[in-house]
Amino acid sequence: MDAIASKPLAESAPEVHALIRRMHYSLDQINAALVDAEETSYEAAAQTFIDEHPEVIAEWVGQ
Repeated sequence: MDAIASKPLAESAPEVHALIRRMHYSLDQINAALVDAEETSYEAAAQTFIDEHPEVIAEWVGQ
């Protein structure tokens, strides 16, 4: 899945815009995170996603 960012955001916050443009994740990844969030919390699900997908996070932050 891809995130879409607006042109005004690109002009007012280029770093945030770049981060959003790099955010790619699979439907399976997002579905697993949503199930995890229902069973735990959004915070715990986010941390689990970060822990289980460091390569995705590195791509998002441009590393």
